[in-house]
Amino acid sequence: MTARERWFLTIWSVIAAGCGGRSIREDAGAGAGTFGSTPGAGADVTGKGGAASTSLGGSTGGDSSTTGADGLPHLTAPPAVFDPGEVYVWGSLDVGICGRDALTTWWDPEQVQTGFACQTSSSPHASVIDPQGDQLVYAQFHADLDGGVWQLASFTPDGDSTNSYPTAPAANDPILRGSCARDLKFWADPSGRGTLLSCADDCVASACRYVWQSGEELSLPLDCQLLHLGFDGRALVNCPRGFAIQDADGNLTRLDDPGYPFSLRNQGATRATPQGFWILLKSNAQLERYSADFDGGVRDDGVYPLPSLADFTLENCALDARGAAYCLVTLLAADGPHQIVRTELGASSFTVVYDENANPPVKLPGYGLFTGP
Repeated sequence: MTARERWFLTIWSVIAAGCGGRSIREDAGAGAGTFGSTPGAGADVTGKGGAASTSLGGSTGGDSSTTGADGLPHLTAPPAVFDPGEVYVWGSLDVGICGRDALTTWWDPEQVQTGFACQTSSSPHASVIDPQGDQLVYAQFHADLDGGVWQLASFTPDGDSTNSYPTAPAANDPILRGSCARDLKFWADPSGRGTLLSCADDCVASACRYVWQSGEELSLPLDCQLLHLGFDGRALVNCPRGFAIQDADGNLTRLDDPGYPFSLRNQGATRATPQGFWILLKSNAQLERYSADFDGGVRDDGVYPLPSLADFTLENCALDARGAAYCLVTLLAADGPHQIVRTELGASSFTVVYDENANPPVKLPGYGLFTGP
């Protein structure tokens, strides 16, 4: 895949993920890490898990859950089944080598799944967990079809980091939708309806076609962009006059002005809730979360503290279903190792939950985080 193709996919799909994805810290104390170094006791990110398996997030033994750095249990899942409420890690076994992508969890970094072709988009914004079947849905580029097309596929794991990388790994990944001669954007419905897709070549001026897996279309007003799908047929959209909520009947309700302008530039992540949407905004070295209700009301929920901008570069972020936030960060010192940090709203500090200094199997440069809608 050319750099231009990757760039176009990222631009088209960043809106879908709102992170992203495609895409933040926890109260200091026991288990809190020091930014830029391997965390202290209790942080549980040293990558010393059990034997690798294709059951992402679990162990090969009889355990039904793994306790993460947040002190909460994260359930074992069978192969290729992901919890849409969790945040997962997409990286590479060998950074810079095509066709070595791998998945893991921040709470058990030794658990690894492989099985991506070289022509897979590595953008974390081009992947999402679909609650319809708890499957990872991602974008594949096929240069050998009709001069090159994008297709939507469901991930099937083929191995782990303990063996050689599988050959023809995409052969068993079912194609869900296709094909887009140019870039594609896609979204997962949190109510379980499946995925919604839009091809760049189906956009005329500022109007695009949005098509469900069933073949039905979602209609949006002219000049409005789809940002995120919500529960019960709602959607968060970006229109000329600002962000708005569209209901199942196509009626628009503009979001109240929260005193801080929503824009695609400062949107850090979005997550659907039963009442509306969480919108994470990046501004002035902090992350701030707003709740946007279906009736258009907006509340400022508070701030997620960030490490000093002098220490790191903020990459993509994601919100889990509990409201905790995660960000991939690049340290400016020590040749730029990557970490994932986690926090709760109003926390005084953050926790490092994934650290390349600990030498986990999956490395992070150029990659990031993915979760459900």
